[in-house]
Amino acid sequence: MKLACCWTAPALLALLIGCGKSTISDSDPKSPSNTSPAVAHESQGEATTPADSDYVPQKVVNVPAAVLPVNLNSPPEKVVTEFLNAMKTGDDGVAAGLLTATAREETGKHSLAVQPPGSPTAVYEVAEGELTEDDPNIAQVGCVWTEKDEAGADHSEQVIWVLRKLPSEGWRVFGMATQMPTRKDMVFFNFEEPAEMTQLMEEISQEMAAAETAAKSSAEEGDAPARTPNKTEKAQKGENALRR
Repeated sequence: MKLACCWTAPALLALLIGCGKSTISDSDPKSPSNTSPAVAHESQGEATTPADSDYVPQKVVNVPAAVLPVNLNSPPEKVVTEFLNAMKTGDDGVAAGLLTATAREETGKHSLAVQPPGSPTAVYEVAEGELTEDDPNIAQVGCVWTEKDEAGADHSEQVIWVLRKLPSEGWRVFGMATQMPTRKDMVFFNFEEPAEMTQLMEEISQEMAAAETAAKSSAEEGDAPARTPNKTEKAQKGENALRR
């Protein structure tokens, strides 16, 4: 399963999960080795969809890179900076490695591969991290990610990345919050709860489709030509004017 790459969903979330790739599990006979669960193979055949009676979701293994550009003492904003750079350059291993182990495992269980396709023209600004008041092992890091849409116009997205400090690894990303057009408050997408995350995205997508339909209907009504009064209506209007 892949999340659609479109502006109706958070662009960074869609970019993180990737687009258009189909994974092959380690039990697939086409895999180079049954002991190496690599997941970034392109599908060479027709795609299988959940509508097919024989469809069985394949577990994905999001493999972290052996060497990461951060260390145990790296601050949250450094981790987010390297995480965004991995998304920009399409570095699957670093992107996966800078997620919490739970996020990697749970997204894999739900057939969500951490395979950012890359966005070379993207630019980003990262703010200083802030620890939450309730838990010093949870940090929030704001950022502004800007890239060009299909029309060539700049599209900016403000995101708050949420990280957890792990004793053996340091800070790792496990979610993001962003503003959605149909919601008043910022929406949190928890990578450690992918079923909840995908359901939330579907709900927002439906809300945005409904809003777009309503706006289109309202515009069509506004463009409708005014009705010309008939003779009876004109006569009644004249009589009312004389009575005044």
